Amino acid sequence: MEIKADKIHKTYGTITVLKDISFSLERGQKAGLIGYNGTGKTTLLRTISGELPVLEGKVSHGNALVIGNLTQEHDNLPRGESIKDFLTRRAGISVQAAYALAVKFGFKAAEIDKTIATLSRWEGATTFCSLFCAFGKRAHLGRADQPPRP
Repeated sequence: MEIKADKIHKTYGTITVLKDISFSLERGQKAGLIGYNGTGKTTLLRTISGELPVLEGKVSHGNALVIGNLTQEHDNLPRGESIKDFLTRRAGISVQAAYALAVKFGFKAAEIDKTIATLSRWEGATTFCSLFCAFGKRAHLGRADQPPRP
């Protein structure tokens, strides 16, 4: 068992957002979570990743499970670093490989030297860098909680 949720129940005041949620995911299985805004998707993801406490029910993780976290706010980014510096440091690749990788994701050479903080969230750079923050540590479970594009 990699991760198991058993009868998770969560309320905010008088509003129930999770009611008796149960599931299990084994190594190699994939699952998606889709729903309307305000229906508890982020609350469930934050609960199973340990960011929010389990008040009712139980969440169990397999031994040595690493959860990668791609947040809505991209708050796990080193905003003062350039994409190039970030990729070489975080992914452990050469400068040439960082340029080649960024170009494959649609960036122009000039954008690679900009700091992450100066890039528009919808240019793709922050999401791209967030993926490396979230999954660069060889995560077993990826949590990608993203808002819709404006």
